[in-house]
Amino acid sequence: MSLRITALSPFICATPRAIVEQISIVESGLVVLPGWRRNGPSLVDLQQALQTGVTLFAELGPSIQRRKAYLVTCEANTQIPDQVFAERPSLSALSKLAGRLPERTIKLGSHRVVFFLCGEIHAFDANGTPKADVELPFEVLINPAHSMMGRWRVLGQKLEALSRGRVVVHVANNYGNNHRVSTDVRIYADGKQVGERIANGYVTWSTFEVVNRRRSSLRGY
Repeated sequence: MSLRITALSPFICATPRAIVEQISIVESGLVVLPGWRRNGPSLVDLQQALQTGVTLFAELGPSIQRRKAYLVTCEANTQIPDQVFAERPSLSALSKLAGRLPERTIKLGSHRVVFFLCGEIHAFDANGTPKADVELPFEVLINPAHSMMGRWRVLGQKLEALSRGRVVVHVANNYGNNHRVSTDVRIYADGKQVGERIANGYVTWSTFEVVNRRRSSLRGY
């Protein structure tokens, strides 16, 4: 059974209404927004925009310090555990993250999807190896970020390595309204960057379809 995923990064110039309108026309099983942003739509508006059968990730709240992470459908919303660390983690932080991963893991169709929030991607070395005893029983890793990260060469190498035999989605806020960057939405599958980055005046997005549960492949749109 296939799983279609859309990663969507709004520009800072986008209004909440423009973001909601774009989400409302997405036909994917999973829609992923970046981490918290000050021009984000409300939980109610997001829920009303979703089509039946669509799950959406979003971080919402009055400020970045008071944000909460949600998985949203047209019928309900579920809060998932907050981000544990933002930079290179200690062993205790890695252990705390490992304890939260079961509640960050969902099953969509036959596919197991896990969420590593923003800087939690530092749980892995550049070659994709976990820095501690972190189980990797997933087929899709989602990494929503609050801003585009520096040292992209290192991060890109890490995401590429993590995607071997899996799919990895990285989506970050583009606070500079920069249409020429390519690191706000990145998708990797089987060790290669895949998917086409598409942009209009308000958002950029990429859509792909996981079509095989044992060896992840995709169809880009």
